[in-house]
Amino acid sequence: MAGLISSGPWVLSILALLAIGLISIGIVFPTYVIVQFLVIVTYLMAGSLIISGLFQLLLTRYISDLLFAKEEHKIVPNLLGSMLVTSTLAAIFGLGVLAFCENIEAPVKITIFASFVLLCNQWLIIIFLSGMKEYYRIFFTMALSYALMVVLSLFLPPFGLLGLMAIFASCQALMTFAFLYHVLRDFPANRLVDFEFLNYKKTFFSLILCGFLYNLGVWLDKFVFWFREETSHQSLMCSAPRTSMTYLSSLLI
Repeated sequence: MAGLISSGPWVLSILALLAIGLISIGIVFPTYVIVQFLVIVTYLMAGSLIISGLFQLLLTRYISDLLFAKEEHKIVPNLLGSMLVTSTLAAIFGLGVLAFCENIEAPVKITIFASFVLLCNQWLIIIFLSGMKEYYRIFFTMALSYALMVVLSLFLPPFGLLGLMAIFASCQALMTFAFLYHVLRDFPANRLVDFEFLNYKKTFFSLILCGFLYNLGVWLDKFVFWFREETSHQSLMCSAPRTSMTYLSSLLI
């Protein structure tokens, strides 16, 4: 169960996306809407993993040191501090990318932006889940959130891509804050925010580069397919839907 939790957002999000595609394509939503939705979510997953990768390993090592030193009261403030830094980076990067996406309507851009920031923070919060004991409650939180996304997608066809993205963003918010609640409950703190995890005397900054390059390497070949003329398909964003879906499906094996 712990292994499933560590990869839960990946596995359950892929299952939810496949379910939405299989159930809705050509029936509830036009085919092109489902393709656009899957492309956007794939970009969101890739970008959020790369951005949050800057702090995933750094934060994990720092938290391990805190637990060893029995300074659990510092965990939540530094988590919130890392989320604040990550949110700032995600906001800057997200706004910069969306500024060049002229084919996407403003309301859809808002949902994409919100989803991106939420996902970046969600990957960081998941670090804490390995130290929690209520695995089944966490698993059911993820399962219910994505099940809700699938169910709601069947009832908002008039809203098209905007409806799908609004559902996705809402479910990510539900899951992120549910995860955060579990962490806040298990790790009491005496202050709100702290940035001690960036103290050069107490952290290993080489882990920033390791985490970033690892996640970038995972997605680099997909970027080649997406932006290479022979394999790219241009709609809202450059993409290779068949390649992306094949890759996402392979992660379930």
